[in-house]
Amino acid sequence: MSTLSICCLARNEESFLPKMIASIRDIADEIIILDTGSTDATIELAKAFGARVESATWNDDFGAMRNKLLSYATKDWVLMLDADEQITPENTERIQQIMVKQGKAYSCTILNVFPYQIIKSLLPINSTRLFRRDLGLSYSERIHESVDVSLRKLTLMPLQSDIEIHHYGFTDVNPLRRIRNRRNFEAELNKNPTDSFVRTHLALSLFLEKDYHKAEQYFDIILTTQSREINPETRSIIMSLLAEIYRLQEKPVQAKMQAQRAMRLMNGNSLAEYIVALVDLDDKLYEAAEKKFLTIDSNMLTQQYFSIHKGELYTEIIKCSLRGGKFDQALQYAELMMESPTHDGMMIGGALCEKKKDYASALKFYREALSISTKPDEIQAKIDNCERILASE
Repeated sequence: MSTLSICCLARNEESFLPKMIASIRDIADEIIILDTGSTDATIELAKAFGARVESATWNDDFGAMRNKLLSYATKDWVLMLDADEQITPENTERIQQIMVKQGKAYSCTILNVFPYQIIKSLLPINSTRLFRRDLGLSYSERIHESVDVSLRKLTLMPLQSDIEIHHYGFTDVNPLRRIRNRRNFEAELNKNPTDSFVRTHLALSLFLEKDYHKAEQYFDIILTTQSREINPETRSIIMSLLAEIYRLQEKPVQAKMQAQRAMRLMNGNSLAEYIVALVDLDDKLYEAAEKKFLTIDSNMLTQQYFSIHKGELYTEIIKCSLRGGKFDQALQYAELMMESPTHDGMMIGGALCEKKKDYASALKFYREALSISTKPDEIQAKIDNCERILASE
């Protein structure tokens, strides 16, 4: 039976590393962490989770560090992961199934979790991550390091697998990490100006940092000259983000046109639908925006590349309903929000119930709002008022 070494570079990854290790413990015959200078609890946590920890001085070269990490692996197969990645149970089964096949190296789909307001998008990018150790592969490139060059020297090509790896790096709110990543991408793009992977990651980082002017420039280059180098789904999501940049620049016509292109490229693009709804909100077209939000809601169960915060979505529907005078519909959606409440949604629900003199129901909304509010005094006053009225009845 084939055995598996799971290898990971790490530095100051105490917030991500435990989840990564927990996701692969059942399939790993050994877990090797190469620490490159952590000052937090990364090393202690890795050891506590049963990983073997080695140390190296960081030399600003990811390829060289990965090669050093590989030198510690001892099992039949190697799966290379980053600390901010995770494997789902479904994909652990896929890894086990592939290791009994005759292939030598496999490309996996890295699903980059990219958050924007109420929607998380999954941007798929392929990367060779699973390969036999006895091939003697090595990594090249300082950043966006890969074993593909080493494979080609052996006249081998990675086979495409159905393995998916979730990458959560874009969800990190640590500003120092974001600055570090941005500088790495910028430095590498200066050396390799045609690298679509680096350009895409830099553009996404710039978008999250709200440097929309530069992000737009890189998105334009990707879509006009490098679109064939990325998956159609990723291309469609990039189009959606470019549409949002146009919206933020008060270019509604361009924003809608770009979002519609994105929807034509990928059916059920909830991010593009959301951007169009935001354009309608900007133009005070509340009924049109509400229809878009309702479309997003109806498509939620069939979305492969998007997940939506249901409470935030329903809050937007409620606000549109109120502006259209649909008070009963607004209250219905507020009631549906009880499973995933938002402060605004619960406060609106409470106010609508008070308007109907249903103070018992208003209390339920206000108490829910109180549990998630950062400013409880105002809400407590409303609760006290409802309780006084109910007590006097």
